[in-house]
Amino acid sequence: MQIREIELLAPARDMNIGMQAILHGADAVYIGGPQFGARSAVGNSIEEIAQLCQFAHIYNAKVYVTLNTILYDNEIENAEKLIYHLYEVGVDALITQDLALMRMNLPPIALHASTQMDNRTIEDVNHRKCEGFTRVVLARELPLSQIQSIAKDSPLDIEAFVHGALCVSYSGKCYASQYCFGRSANRGECAQFCRLGFDLVDEKGEILQHDKHLLSLKDMKRIEYLEAMMDAGVISFKIEGRLKDEKYVKNVTSAYSQAINEIISRRPNEYKRASIGSSIYNFKPNLFRTFNRGYTPYFLNNDKDKIYQPNSPKSFGEYIGIVENIQKNKVKISYTKDLSSPLRAGDGLCFISTTTDKLEGIRVSSIENGWVIFNNYQNPLKVGIKVWRNFDIDFDRQLSKPTAKRHIPIQIEMTETNRGFLFTAIAYDDIKVEYELCIEKVLAKTSSLDNIRKQLSKLGNTPFVASTIVTNIHSDYFIPTSILNDCRRNLIDKLQTFVIKNHRRESPNKQTLDTDRVGRYTTSEDNVSNKLSESYLQENGTIIADRAFELDSSTSDVLMTCKHCILRHTQRCRKAMPRSYQQLYLCLPDGKRFPIKFNCKKCEMQVLKPMNYNKSYMK
Repeated sequence: MQIREIELLAPARDMNIGMQAILHGADAVYIGGPQFGARSAVGNSIEEIAQLCQFAHIYNAKVYVTLNTILYDNEIENAEKLIYHLYEVGVDALITQDLALMRMNLPPIALHASTQMDNRTIEDVNHRKCEGFTRVVLARELPLSQIQSIAKDSPLDIEAFVHGALCVSYSGKCYASQYCFGRSANRGECAQFCRLGFDLVDEKGEILQHDKHLLSLKDMKRIEYLEAMMDAGVISFKIEGRLKDEKYVKNVTSAYSQAINEIISRRPNEYKRASIGSSIYNFKPNLFRTFNRGYTPYFLNNDKDKIYQPNSPKSFGEYIGIVENIQKNKVKISYTKDLSSPLRAGDGLCFISTTTDKLEGIRVSSIENGWVIFNNYQNPLKVGIKVWRNFDIDFDRQLSKPTAKRHIPIQIEMTETNRGFLFTAIAYDDIKVEYELCIEKVLAKTSSLDNIRKQLSKLGNTPFVASTIVTNIHSDYFIPTSILNDCRRNLIDKLQTFVIKNHRRESPNKQTLDTDRVGRYTTSEDNVSNKLSESYLQENGTIIADRAFELDSSTSDVLMTCKHCILRHTQRCRKAMPRSYQQLYLCLPDGKRFPIKFNCKKCEMQVLKPMNYNKSYMK
């Protein structure tokens, strides 16, 4: 049986966060370049990405750059130049969606099919193979059974999300931000329309839900399902969060890396890590002590759990308990048995207000005799209210400091030669570098072997740790400590340079004719936004009918297509209730109302272009 390599893929807002992700156990990181990275607020220079590549490649970790926006004709030349620059500095692969790349003159760089391509079926995966991709990132909405079915027949490596924020629409199929704000999600400019508060209104104007975040989903957490996903055929486990800060990435990466290691420790003949080196932590990761809106496995087991968070799109953090007593500006809380650490002065608490039904917050001033004291004498808490800690000052301080080191074990050998001594470093099982010291041999007056081993093992702030020191010398020689230190430094410098220079990148796939496209007409959801992607599709038999929504919004009334269904999560599912609503609307305070269309057979919901309406329905 072939041992499968498992990759934990972490997000990097910038070079430093990418380095921290690797130190905390990531096998690969993904980062945006200067342009076209699907996060317009986050860009990194070629020089920074080059530094990240060098750092990552020491650990045989990989760097993927997101180039997953749709492109316009006037951007093609710059995109092509950028790809060459990224390849030249050592980037391992691009995460992309625009088929224009299929007609560009590209260097031999591997391409990963972004989740923005809405990869939901084995047919989608086969299209990606024909297009020249080596890996496909599956849609987040797929259940485990479907992931397994796809992976079983997939000609490509399978990557899947396991943690982080969720888009309510199928990725690449959301046009609400473009339509309402002129900011395209497919161009990295999403205005987060789905996090807004809406009224849910029926065809008679009756308000069924008032000012609720009906499209705002909880965050994904699948740490309990990693082993099942491995067995289903997933090889890369992706953490969402290229806008998240360093503390978030440290915590989440560490939690998932340790979980993967635990699985591999039980099944070493089936799985191994894709990178080299062991991380040592000086903190205990906890997914609830960092930003989260509540967690959901998100359809992985076809669950009908509550996947959305209607009260707020902000972080809830860690649930701590229920208010049991109040005296003016202080409260006693009945704590949950799962509380990770005691409350401290400076902690931030949040709760759902009984008056506004919204998430509100308050800061802890002090703790006295079991009472939580607030400076705010207008205490908004009530007996029986559930309380979360959304700012953990102790955990925040821990993560502000260095929290992990990652070491690669090596063997150092010292061998006597005719001209002096040969120092050898052996790493990664098959990498060997040598450094020769030509020096007159002088016998030591006292034993020097202990000092030799001591100096050779001082690898300091390098990525390496000397697991074994071997001295193959015929006599006990005196070598000055300063010379031994120089030999060690030169040897490790050579090893590091050799490892970076000889890092093996993934080979690209060749394109093949995609006969399944013959006679097919494009729709706006194909996101065709330039002449090169048109050319590619036409050569494979596709007829260009509609172009990207960003170029022509008149071709479709659909702004979102969602697996999340408001009917189901507000206990109005048509499959369970005889009565069905003729029409429902999502209404904003500015006077726009968005019709909702339900496809009960597919258990899907679509949000359509808005209709103007009279606010007189509000009672």
